[in-house]
Amino acid sequence: MNPRSTRRLRSVTDVVERQMCTGCGACAYYAPEALRMTDVLDHGRRPVSRPGADPRRLEQALDVCPGVGLERESHEVPRDALPGLLAAWGPVLEIWEGYAADPELRFAASSGGAASALALHAIEVAGMHGLLHIAARQDIPYLNRTVLSRTREELMAATGSRYAPASPCDGLDLIESAPGACV
Repeated sequence: MNPRSTRRLRSVTDVVERQMCTGCGACAYYAPEALRMTDVLDHGRRPVSRPGADPRRLEQALDVCPGVGLERESHEVPRDALPGLLAAWGPVLEIWEGYAADPELRFAASSGGAASALALHAIEVAGMHGLLHIAARQDIPYLNRTVLSRTREELMAATGSRYAPASPCDGLDLIESAPGACV
């Protein structure tokens, strides 16, 4: 057993050091006075403590951190895991293939547009106010920004594969100020 994995997480800094951070930005949104997101070349977007940050706020930011629950020991590999994918991807039990039935979404959006099609359905049919997601920055298109799309046109303008790091939770204020539920 890895002794580092048994040590209690005391702050977001511990999550980053153990490479359990997803780069989502929720912690920096929750505690902006203590944390900011930055690009780390080998790891993507990561939170960094602000100078003089209150250690209690760094600990409290764990309340919103999805990385806290990312722990897996190598001996916990499920029996049905696909052995050819284990080294690179961890335990993969199944691989499913699918795509959007809408041809415009299928070919414009990332990975066949399935997630975009579900989000668009939630807006157009289920009445959701909008979709919080990633789009290319207009000033530097190879970088990302978080946007709230409310229409098919806005969603389509933000489709496509994004290979630069992104922190979608840095736009949670758009959901908080929205007049209705969002995707």
